[in-house]
Amino acid sequence: MHLLNIDKLQGTSDQSEMERILLDPSAKAFVSRSKDGRISLVGEVSSPHFKDHKQAAEDIIAYCPPLTWKQLGDRSFCDDHGLDYAYMCGAMANGIASAELVAAAVNAGCLGSYGAAGQSIAAIEEALDYLDKHCNGRQYCINLIHSPNEPEHESKVVDVFIKRNIHLIEASAYLGLTPAVVRYRLHGIHRDDQGQVQAPNKIIAKASRIEVARRWWNPAPEKIIAQLLSDGLITKEQAELSREIPMAYDLTAEA
Repeated sequence: MHLLNIDKLQGTSDQSEMERILLDPSAKAFVSRSKDGRISLVGEVSSPHFKDHKQAAEDIIAYCPPLTWKQLGDRSFCDDHGLDYAYMCGAMANGIASAELVAAAVNAGCLGSYGAAGQSIAAIEEALDYLDKHCNGRQYCINLIHSPNEPEHESKVVDVFIKRNIHLIEASAYLGLTPAVVRYRLHGIHRDDQGQVQAPNKIIAKASRIEVARRWWNPAPEKIIAQLLSDGLITKEQAELSREIPMAYDLTAEA
C-alpha cells in the first residue's frame, strides 16, 4: 500500500480549496496521477486539471465519495433511540457527564448519558429536572451503577427512575445482576394486542468481559425473579414475561 504525501499534492493551486476537500467529509475527493508522475487532489472531475473526461477516468488513482456524519454507525441504533447520529456520550461518574453535557449532546442529535453514579438522590432529581426542561422531548439516558455496599441507595435510584418515567438507563459495574436493576427492566412489561412482549424500560449495559455480557443478553436470573415476586415488587405476569426478553437492550463494550 502506498501512502499519499499531502505535501506533494499539486493539483489544487488554491491551498484553502485543498483544505476544504480534505476536511469536509461531504465533499468528493479525487486523487490523480499525471503522465509526468505528479499527484493531484481535486474535488470534481470537471476541474481544469483534467483536459477531458476520458483523461480524467484514466488519471484517477483514488476516489473518496461524499460521506455525511449520519452515514456513520448503525442506523438501527439511531432508529431505536430517536437519534440523528450514531454517537453516544458515556456516563462519566459524579456528574462529570453533566446534565448540561447530556442536553448539548441530545440536542445535537446524539445520545447522552448523565453520570449519576456517586450522586445523591437530590442531585439526581435536580439533573432530571434540568434534562426534562432542556432536552426538548428528545431521548436521553442516565446511569445506574451497581452499588454492592449501598444496595438501598441503588434501589432508591431505581425508585426515582420509575417515578420519573425514565425509559433508558446505562447500567455499569454489574459483575452480577441485582434485584434493583431487574426490577427496573421489568417495570411496565406487558404483552400487546398482537401478542408481542413490550418492555418500555431499556438498558444499555456496560461490560468489560464476555461472561458479563452474556449475563446481560440472557433473561433475568430465576432466583432474583422469585425474590422480587415473593417481596411483591413484580407481578406474576411480569415474572412470566421476564423469561422472554434479555436484560440488556444495547451493550457498551468497555475497554
